[in-house]
Amino acid sequence: DPHLGRTRVFAHVEGNFPCHVFIPVRAAPALSRLASQLASRMRLCAPAAHQGDLGQVHSIPAHEWHMSLSRPFALRREQINALRDALARALKRQRAFTSECAGTTLLQNDTRTRSFGALVLRPRAPEDTAAVTGLLDAVDFAVGAFGVQPFYTERLLHCSVAWALSAVRAGSAVPSTSSATRMRSLVDGCGDGDSAGLARAQVVADHVVCRIGSRDFEFE
Repeated sequence: DPHLGRTRVFAHVEGNFPCHVFIPVRAAPALSRLASQLASRMRLCAPAAHQGDLGQVHSIPAHEWHMSLSRPFALRREQINALRDALARALKRQRAFTSECAGTTLLQNDTRTRSFGALVLRPRAPEDTAAVTGLLDAVDFAVGAFGVQPFYTERLLHCSVAWALSAVRAGSAVPSTSSATRMRSLVDGCGDGDSAGLARAQVVADHVVCRIGSRDFEFE
C-alpha cells in the first residue's frame, strides 16, 4: 500500500488541489537525535505486529520536516493564482524569527486517524513571539478569504517527525487507553535529559512555503 493506510483529511473532488502553508525545518543534529529517540519510544507502545499497518510507526524523512502555518485545505485550479497573490500581500511585512526545541508531544490529525510524534518549538525571544503571532494572523487572513478555517485555537508550533495510524485511539483494533497513556507519557518525556542541547537546536524561519498539489510557492 503506497499510502501506508493513510486516508484523506478531506474528500477528493475532481479539479481540487490539496494545499498547505508551512515553514521548512532544517534537521539540526540535536533535533535528528531527538526525532530518532521519539520514534523509538512510540514503537514501544505500538500495537502488536499481527495488526498490520496499525502496528507500525513511521519516521518522517528529515527533508519533509516543517512547521505548519495553516490547516490542510483544498482549492480549485482557478483560485490558485489568487491565493498566491493574497499570501504575497499578507506576508510582505512579516519578518523572520528564531525558535528552539522545547520538548516533544503527541498530536492527532483533524480526523483522528493518525497520531504524530512532534518536536515542540517555541520562540526564543519576545520579538520572535510577536513575529510568530503576526505570521499566523497574516496566513489566517490570506487563506480565510477562500473559506479556509483559521489555524488551531492552540497555536502550538511543532514539527512532526513520526506518525502511526490511530495510535492513541481506544478500540479493539488499536492500542488500549492504557497504552495510549503510556505512549503519551513516554513521548512527552522524551529529551528531558538534554534541555541545554535542545535549546541550542535553533530553527530559523526565514521563508514560507505554500504547497499546492505538487508545486511549491516560496515567500521570503
